[in-house]
Amino acid sequence: MKTLIRFNNGFPIACVSAFFFLAACAPVANNAAHASGQPETSTFADALTPPGGVPCRFKRPPYTALQRQLGISGSVHVTYVVNAVGRIDLAIVDKSSGNQELDNAARDSVAQGSCAPYVVDGVAHRVVQNTTITFGPALTVKPASRTDGPMAVDSASAIKPGNASPGHTSQQAALANPLNPLNPANRVNRATPATSASSAATGLPASSIASPLPLEQAIQAAMLQRMGIAPDSARAAQIKRWSARIKDDPDISRLLGNGPNHASVFSLSPQVRAQFFADAVLRLSPEDRSKLLELMSKALDNAPPDCGGLKDSGLVISRYMPMAKMSDTDFDSYFGVTFAMLKQSAVQAPVARVTEEQRAEAMHAVMNTLKDMLKSDAEGTRDIAAAVVDPTGVSAEVWCKNARLYNRALLATPQPLRDWSLVAADTDAKARLNSLGKLVPGVALPSARSQD
Repeated sequence: MKTLIRFNNGFPIACVSAFFFLAACAPVANNAAHASGQPETSTFADALTPPGGVPCRFKRPPYTALQRQLGISGSVHVTYVVNAVGRIDLAIVDKSSGNQELDNAARDSVAQGSCAPYVVDGVAHRVVQNTTITFGPALTVKPASRTDGPMAVDSASAIKPGNASPGHTSQQAALANPLNPLNPANRVNRATPATSASSAATGLPASSIASPLPLEQAIQAAMLQRMGIAPDSARAAQIKRWSARIKDDPDISRLLGNGPNHASVFSLSPQVRAQFFADAVLRLSPEDRSKLLELMSKALDNAPPDCGGLKDSGLVISRYMPMAKMSDTDFDSYFGVTFAMLKQSAVQAPVARVTEEQRAEAMHAVMNTLKDMLKSDAEGTRDIAAAVVDPTGVSAEVWCKNARLYNRALLATPQPLRDWSLVAADTDAKARLNSLGKLVPGVALPSARSQD
């Protein structure tokens, strides 16, 4: 049993991985990641996208020599709003590097920067624009729509801890057409007027470049673009329908719409999101928990033998089962579970629990299923043994193979033993997250009751 416990902790398929998967599509908080204060969304209703952007200077993000030596690298795309006096009111990561530490460093670098005010006919306007910060052999910043080369940041000074001096300057280009707020499919979390715009155009028409660009719409459009979903596609319409259902539900609206915890639930903090969904998944029905398991299994089946070098369930799902390529059945299943998580959390449905006897019985059942599957698979048996002895030391290919095997074993385990195993794993994951949360000040889960 101890062997299965150790192996089980390495593949909590229905718990932590699902939380990040589902959280990625949660409505974007209106006031997430503000550099100063928490202004209302209406404050950004007049944000413009000037053709050449405005020049900005950002704080040099911390990037140590040790991080370089360990091969920690990646690019972070940040969208931000510059107010009328050149301060940055909001900075949000809309394309992750896959490393939370790098994402936070890039976002904070932008949020603590300053820009030249954008003045037209003597009137200063707010501006929304974006940049890409690349962490690698040389720390670089490249405007998303510029075609010239990136501007390098001196690597020697970039690795100095606590360096608060301005680091780099970039002239931002206008946001491209996928961020056009005129497209009704671009808003995910609230209804929009039935206006339209062509998604085939490569840039905004001259008449719309200086038109108001609501930030919330721009962010949602950027999310669709990042997911590879055309704004006027059938899939975008599906997202809109599901989002309208979530928005119009009174219980979910009370949970997400007005309470003081709205920003903390769907902020950029992965810790808060993970804690929220760790609790929510335990409020699901056994059938919905199995649906999460089935979605993860399909993502693993879509992945190459080594899962593309990944050893993280959430990243495997996002890469090999993107929403743009899901079948209609899987897509509705995905959003159905998302809706159920939010709904059950809003009404404070009871949290599933297992007794020690149920936990032990479920573990034995899964172990017996694994043994049956490995009877004629000597290599698979060795891979499982390697993962038990050193869970983090196995190769990506072994990790991926074991994850597939474990998923199949769980799916082959009959109910209620399958659900008992999932609940046990999810309960353990929730306990680990809550323990970690105690080390992070200011982390609080949402309460539907406190928002009435």
